[in-house]
Amino acid sequence: MPDNDVAKNIFYWKDLDVMASSVDLDPAKVVPFFIDADATPHEGGMPIGGVTQFDLPNSHLQYAMTWYGLAAALVVISGIFIFRRKT
Repeated sequence: MPDNDVAKNIFYWKDLDVMASSVDLDPAKVVPFFIDADATPHEGGMPIGGVTQFDLPNSHLQYAMTWYGLAAALVVISGIFIFRRKT
């Protein structure tokens, strides 16, 4: 990914503090969120929208296997503990 060009006001990645400083705003007083433009064409061509990428992995099966595995291990350990206390 290329470096941001602050002199030309071109940002390839989001750096809130540098963006705020480049337009003479106090970074401590800027609200820390971004609104991304959609792919609708804009007059003048900027901002170029529709380029934000999301990668949200679907790991539900892995999480379920982990938690059910831990629950099964707890049942086994509890059973061993109870069995040994009775003898």
